[in-house]
Amino acid sequence: MKWMRAFFTTLADALFQLLVIFLVCVAAAQEETREAQTVAEQVPGLLTELDVVREGWRTEQMTVGELAGENGRLKHSLDLARTELTTQSGVLSDQEKELRTILDAFGWLKQEQATKEEALQMARSENDAQSKVIHKQQRDVEQAHRLNADLKEAFHSLERDYHVLQGKLKSGPPVTLVVMSDGTASMTEALAMTRESLATLFEVMPNTSRDFRVGVLAFRRGVVARFPITQILPAYEDGGASQRAALEFLDSLQVEDSITDHLPVFEEAIRMMAAAHPEPDPERKERIILIGDVGVSEFDGQQGYSEPERERKDHILRLLRDWANERDRAVEALYAENAWVIKNDPARVENKAWFEDLGRISPQSACYTESSAILRALLHASLPHD
Repeated sequence: MKWMRAFFTTLADALFQLLVIFLVCVAAAQEETREAQTVAEQVPGLLTELDVVREGWRTEQMTVGELAGENGRLKHSLDLARTELTTQSGVLSDQEKELRTILDAFGWLKQEQATKEEALQMARSENDAQSKVIHKQQRDVEQAHRLNADLKEAFHSLERDYHVLQGKLKSGPPVTLVVMSDGTASMTEALAMTRESLATLFEVMPNTSRDFRVGVLAFRRGVVARFPITQILPAYEDGGASQRAALEFLDSLQVEDSITDHLPVFEEAIRMMAAAHPEPDPERKERIILIGDVGVSEFDGQQGYSEPERERKDHILRLLRDWANERDRAVEALYAENAWVIKNDPARVENKAWFEDLGRISPQSACYTESSAILRALLHASLPHD
């Protein structure tokens, strides 16, 4: 019985639970019905709204189509723009490179400009310094011009005084000398004395004679060296050049053992005189000066004079007399007798006599028989006589 009671109790509980569930379902169904009614009531409005939406959708579809077309066009334009942008990017890249090059060049130019500005500043500073130097130099030049003007005036004054003094000093007649020097070994001492005597003569005659000229002939077996007839000027006129030339020629002469032949050297001296003064000059003194220690006795190599040698010495005397017959011409003969001559020349007496004959060629001629008389012979030939 218990199990039946439990069964019915359980059944009653189950039925009760089913009833509760049914009631809940009924309440839910009623609620859903009410909601469905509410929805049904809202359906016409929703349908109207749906129609509006549908119409909007259709409109929207049309707009989307248009938008799609526009989008296509925009896409095409975008592609073109992209292509153009790519092209422009390449151009821009080239322009960027060019711009970088320009910027680099601009940077170099700025650096160069800075260098130039620095150099310009240095140049300006240098210019300022140079301007100061130039201004100083201009002042110095102006001062030099003033000094030069003063010097010119002083020079002209001195020149006037010089011409006055020159007129007083160079009052002597023009003189031409041809000095003939024996160049054999026995004349070593006499040659040195000839040079020293001419050096002394050059200190006097260029300041005394209006025109002083000298030629030199060295001879042994005929002429061996020539210094042409040259005007010897005072040292203050040519710096001593003409005097040095004559003296250097004498320095260059050397003596040698040889016999002596006088005729060629006398003939050369006369030719030199004629070439130097082709026109007559009544005021000019022309002098041939012989400096030697032997006469014509050596011409044929025999001891003493042979007949041909006496004829030759007479020929020379006639030649000189004919030459000295015109103008103011003379012969200065210096017989440089020395120890060698005294010991070795068997014709010494006759040779000395021949030199004396030369000294009588013309009234102005003279003969000297000592080596120490060379300067005296030169002065006698050159200086005027009352």
